[in-house]
Amino acid sequence: MRKFLNSLTQYYTLDYRSLALTRIFIGLCIVFDILVRFCDLAAHYTDKGIFPRNEWLNNYIFPWSFSFHLANGSSEFIALLFLLHILLAFLLIFGIKTKLVTILLFLFTVSLQNRNWFINNGGDDVLRILLVLAIGLPWGKAMAYDSLRKEHSDAKFSFWMVGLFLQMFYLYFFSYLMKSHPIWRSEYTALYYALGLDIFVTPLGAFVRGFPSLLRFLTIFVIFLEYLGPLLLIFGFLFKKKSPWLKGGLVLLFIGFHLGITLFMNIGVFPFYCIAIWLSFIPKEFYTSKFAFKITNFIQRLIFACERVFLWMKNKIPKKIISETLGGFLVLCILFINLGSLKSIAHKFPFWIQLGRWGHLYQSWNMFSPFPKTDNVWPVVVGEFADGSVIEFITNQNDIYIDSSAEIYQHFKNDHWKKFYLNIVDDEKLAKQLGKYYCQKINLYERTNYRKRLKLVQVKAYSSLNLLNYKKAPVKEKIVTTYYCNKTELTLDKIREYHQVNP
Repeated sequence: MRKFLNSLTQYYTLDYRSLALTRIFIGLCIVFDILVRFCDLAAHYTDKGIFPRNEWLNNYIFPWSFSFHLANGSSEFIALLFLLHILLAFLLIFGIKTKLVTILLFLFTVSLQNRNWFINNGGDDVLRILLVLAIGLPWGKAMAYDSLRKEHSDAKFSFWMVGLFLQMFYLYFFSYLMKSHPIWRSEYTALYYALGLDIFVTPLGAFVRGFPSLLRFLTIFVIFLEYLGPLLLIFGFLFKKKSPWLKGGLVLLFIGFHLGITLFMNIGVFPFYCIAIWLSFIPKEFYTSKFAFKITNFIQRLIFACERVFLWMKNKIPKKIISETLGGFLVLCILFINLGSLKSIAHKFPFWIQLGRWGHLYQSWNMFSPFPKTDNVWPVVVGEFADGSVIEFITNQNDIYIDSSAEIYQHFKNDHWKKFYLNIVDDEKLAKQLGKYYCQKINLYERTNYRKRLKLVQVKAYSSLNLLNYKKAPVKEKIVTTYYCNKTELTLDKIREYHQVNP
């Protein structure tokens, strides 16, 4: 029994160097993400944007959420928080005060996501959950400033490491369970429909759409990978001496899987966060190779060169028993949250769900589940001015595109705007908020020129069903909302409509 437990704990023990690679890659991803958000700082996070603080607090905030990004609505304040966020990410990359920085990064990440969650995606969930688990992970014990003055030792077992194993199991296996539609399980046309969504597909993905047999094979590959991969990851200890080879093979397989996703579909930072986590499962046997030694030695020297620049006091380590108890509690909490996300389970574990919300552990891995969308949906945001002229705000042109979603999608600035526009096509309240944003933004600068003042904003949703054999159904139109910039203008329009009907 003791021999079995030793092999079990040895299998679930992650190498410090692998965890360090995850830390560095995650830090780089965070820097990139914040730089992208900088481009839309005013629109998404300030009082001059789509959601001013009073609007957000009155209509969208949840009691269990918090955000110190709501403390001030100016662009300067948000820019300062973004710069601090980037600074923390660089401290994480170099492994300076790693545990404290990880906690602060989690708080900054939660605060940022809670300021406007209508632009969040699956990658934001992955990052948030990883940072929670990383608080108890020893990912600052190698290739870090914190480890330069310490003697290197073998990695030790921790429930926090088990939690990372289980989190990856939940991410893929529960995604497999939710893919219950025949499109995934028997027809194998899921990737055909997924790559038919112009809002996500890349040029290479559009090219691959011409090979239905290949897409059928790739669909089968994906569904079996999400089924067998997480099971092999969790029960790999049964393979005994071959388990390092199995673990290394899974790392290569899933990294290749996510790189393939980025080649075929543009779904933001989600694949890169997943790749970063898979790096932590690289077995220690990998580091005996000369190539791996050169990489780790180079990173260690780079961090050593920064030692004289950064002088920080060593972090106090909390008592082991408190840390491990909290780690085990998080493992249970994440398990019940994922079980509650399955529609096939009647009991939703309300206690754990509510607890997960307060701890911002909420998650649901329903990626293209139970099947991918079979229709392209795209918004058109039309503004009408007092002089009768019109403009389409997404393309910033007078031509209104309704026949092709690709004409609209190419004008989306980034993934955050893409997510927001996908939300407004089904949400009248959000669409009105966007109309209000444009009215205030334009009319503020056109106070004296009445003809150039914006009169109304109309949000329309167009859709076209993707059919088999690369055919498309006719385009359908739906008016999501019409927002009038001035109530007086709304009344005048109603009077005109009445006299047209009753002359």
